[in-house]
Amino acid sequence: MTTVKICFIGAGKMANSVHYPSVSTYPGANIIGVCDLDGTRAQETASKYGIPHVYTDYHKMLRDLNPEGIFVIAPPQYMYDIVKYCLDQGFPVFCEKPLGLNFHQTTMLAELAIRKGLITQVGHQRRSSPVLNFALDECLKRGPIHHAVCEFYKCDSTPMFSACDHIHDDCSHAVDTLRYLCKGKVVDVQSECKRTGNPDINWVMAMLHFDNGSTGMLINSWVSGRRVFRVEIHAPSIYSDVELEKGAHIYADGDYTGNTYDTKQIAGSEELYVFGGFRKKHAEFIDSIATGSDTTSSPFSDVHETMAVVETILAQNLLKRR
Repeated sequence: MTTVKICFIGAGKMANSVHYPSVSTYPGANIIGVCDLDGTRAQETASKYGIPHVYTDYHKMLRDLNPEGIFVIAPPQYMYDIVKYCLDQGFPVFCEKPLGLNFHQTTMLAELAIRKGLITQVGHQRRSSPVLNFALDECLKRGPIHHAVCEFYKCDSTPMFSACDHIHDDCSHAVDTLRYLCKGKVVDVQSECKRTGNPDINWVMAMLHFDNGSTGMLINSWVSGRRVFRVEIHAPSIYSDVELEKGAHIYADGDYTGNTYDTKQIAGSEELYVFGGFRKKHAEFIDSIATGSDTTSSPFSDVHETMAVVETILAQNLLKRR
């Protein structure tokens, strides 16, 4: 089996929790280098996953190793310059969300990837959740999705003083998931935002209207009682209620009992990087590089549409001066 030479830029908590364990065990990938500004952290990650080369300067790493694909897993405020450099040098890039801190950054990265003809992927892994796709497929057997709901809640009342706001960070996942479920193109957005006890927006509700007639309803709160990512999927005479990290309930034809499915059983794995959808996302990127046939589900050009909705929600909030 052909293996793709991969380099990682970033060796932080998120990278080590799902990205390294997934890519390092994927038969089609060979991680040949890791770079992090924290040399100790980079060395620890390299030792853990048997990565032969360690750097603190990603420019030098890419010159020395000339990988076939790059994973950029870094804080949002550092992503643009790194990803742009990689694209400029002709490297396919997988990066974490958000794709930019604003619409300008997103637009320019998507445009540069197109001009260079490069394979790209953004880590909107909910699209690749095994249990979500199982539930979606069951609903689609009855017909098109006429409406879907996505709820993303967390319990964190502290202000978000980082360079990235809640909407670009977490809410982009919910927007992207609704786009995936409803299909079509978003043609209208109606939204409300709140600042609950904080100077920054920490509550969002939006209705997305699609050109195929489907409707997506979104509500995100960072001042709720616990973390949950939940979706509802509605098609003719069938309804699926999915809490992605727990399981799915599917009801049809007026049956109140329905059927229940466990997230890990559907995925066939206890590993978060598998049942959470990360492995499939990684595989799409790596296999696309290996075959030269782009099968990525979240290329920069598509995520550009997700970020357009995110920016629309922010713009509507600004116009209301709330």
